[in-house]
Amino acid sequence: QSEKIIGQCFPRNFPPMRILIDLQGCQSGSRFGGIGRYSMALAKAMLQLDTPHEICLLLNSRLPNENAIRAEFASLMPQQNILTFEVPAFVAADNDLPAHTRMAELIREKRIAEINPDVLHIGSLFEGAGEDVVTSVGMLFPAERTAVTLYDLIPYLEQETYLGTRILADHYMRKFEGLKRAGMIVSISDFSRAEALAHTDIPPDRIGNISSAVDSQFTQVTISTESKIDLLRKCGISKPFLMFTGSFDIRKNHRRLVQAFAQVPAALRSQHQLVIVGKGEERQVSRLKAVAKRNGLSEQDLVFVGHVTDVELVALYNLCTLFVFPSLREGFGLPVLEAMSCGVPTIGSNRTSIPEVIGRADALFDPEDVDEIASKIAAVLGNAAFAAELKRRGLERSKNFSWALSAKRALEFFESRIALVRGVEPQATPPATAASRQAENRVIYEKFLAGLPQLNLGRMDEEFVESTAQIIAANEFLTRIENSHRHYERRIGWVTAWSPQCELAMYSQQLINELPVRPTVFAEHSEKSATADSTNVIRCWRNGEEGDLSDLQRALRSAPIDVVVIQYGEGMFGLLALAKLVVTQKKLNRHVFVTLHSTAELAALTAEAGMLEIRGAMKSCDGIFVHAMNDVKNLGAFKVRKNVYFLPKLGMKPRNGDASVSDMGKSNVNYFLRKIAFAITSVDSPLGWTAGETTLDLARSDL
Repeated sequence: QSEKIIGQCFPRNFPPMRILIDLQGCQSGSRFGGIGRYSMALAKAMLQLDTPHEICLLLNSRLPNENAIRAEFASLMPQQNILTFEVPAFVAADNDLPAHTRMAELIREKRIAEINPDVLHIGSLFEGAGEDVVTSVGMLFPAERTAVTLYDLIPYLEQETYLGTRILADHYMRKFEGLKRAGMIVSISDFSRAEALAHTDIPPDRIGNISSAVDSQFTQVTISTESKIDLLRKCGISKPFLMFTGSFDIRKNHRRLVQAFAQVPAALRSQHQLVIVGKGEERQVSRLKAVAKRNGLSEQDLVFVGHVTDVELVALYNLCTLFVFPSLREGFGLPVLEAMSCGVPTIGSNRTSIPEVIGRADALFDPEDVDEIASKIAAVLGNAAFAAELKRRGLERSKNFSWALSAKRALEFFESRIALVRGVEPQATPPATAASRQAENRVIYEKFLAGLPQLNLGRMDEEFVESTAQIIAANEFLTRIENSHRHYERRIGWVTAWSPQCELAMYSQQLINELPVRPTVFAEHSEKSATADSTNVIRCWRNGEEGDLSDLQRALRSAPIDVVVIQYGEGMFGLLALAKLVVTQKKLNRHVFVTLHSTAELAALTAEAGMLEIRGAMKSCDGIFVHAMNDVKNLGAFKVRKNVYFLPKLGMKPRNGDASVSDMGKSNVNYFLRKIAFAITSVDSPLGWTAGETTLDLARSDL
């Protein structure tokens, strides 16, 4: 039925849409669990489809992991399509400051309304209880154009277990009301869809099942004898083993699994261990050990592995004899599909979504019946032919699930719903002009102000009002620099190597060629320049020089520039000289941005070698750009974390003997300039900004 719903309104020649995916679930604590994995994989799959739609991501600047997400998508989309929004601090529900939370929600939706996508897809709506994750539906951006991923309704249906405090219950129920308002709900299983229809008044045509999948790494692999020995020794596994993986949530049913293993006939049980993978609290593990002991199991019979890496998890799946999944309630049950994809004989609960994943009745059991669980385990361990059949059918079944299929279903569902919003014969939206955007954003701003009294905010302290004004200003400027080229009008000084056959010089030259402004290049002296320098090149320093770079400093001081961009790489002057250069330029009230093409030498720095001076200079930069996540980590270890931006290399390719920049590289240049523009404006205009002919003062009394 859901397959019919997904395609029933699909129009021919559907015009391209702009789809904005809110990926805060990949920044919050959810990034370590199923929600983060699902959101990340689905977004990647959408980008890999052959589709006319423009797909953008939305990230929260207050949350961690922005650079890591940018790196994950570096080869799939231009960096300028990864958008951000700012929110004030302390907006999580458990701060018990509802005025802060409501204001943050309105600020986020204002930013989204200014971006104006055709579809907003929220990957994880029920966030923000304990972190500054901000989600909402239908406050300023239209609810009918908002899509939400539905994983399950477990907290709603088991409120005594999961919503034990007033704050948590209020938070969840507010998000639940947002879910019901959404114009598009994509469920991860038929069961989740049916559950939503049974317990809400949401019309069936607004919910489509797009199913789920697992990453390609979950597959049959050959594990060397040495790797097998090392992994099993590390985990404390000494026999063939049964395996279960999952959180230590009560619904996962660990206790009955341990009891069932104890009831397996001794002749079979003595040849195996039960291995439980997943990070649990010490008290939870102790309770299960006590259950095992009361049921006659020894310490060696039950093994708690804790958290493992993805590589280790795949190896454990491939090494185990049987995977058992006794969960009482699931939205989908990813571990089941992971195990089946790795060729493991798999049995599981006959409840909720698990049967639609396993797909065969003889592999299911009643999860509340310990005897039945034990009997099913024994049936597999004692019958090699049955185990082989489960393995074969599991591998076949797993092929029915793929991220490409889930992504295709999601996009088709969005198209069908947006067709209803636009009309039967949808027309492509004409390109917006600067004037029309300005008028639209003015309307959004007025709607934002009109919405404030409806939030019942009460009295807010002056510090929060001031920070909120700054945040609104920052978001408005982000929108303006995305829609305008006026922010390029800066006089840039560019310090870089500029020698023939130099990789750094080639990189700088190709990047500069894509800039809409012509910077002044401050290059090293060269005795072998093949051609005459352009008039914008000033040669004023020498390779490898560790001195004070006085010639370079003099040239920079007398130049008519506002911004200094330093492309720093191997063979240039040392880090200590770089630090002195940065500090001097900052004293001249210039904005300084450094691209570090390598950070390896940071780890070797000592106090005697200028470590503190270099760290201080790096922290004073308006922005530091790096090309690899390893460099982000190295700077973090060096205690430089603020204003560090991942920027992919431009993707140069040969053209007539020269190097040209790929289309994505050109887009990444635009992202580079946006970051510079935003960093400059954040310093220069903390409470207001000016763009075009309009000036907005956001430190207003009516806030």
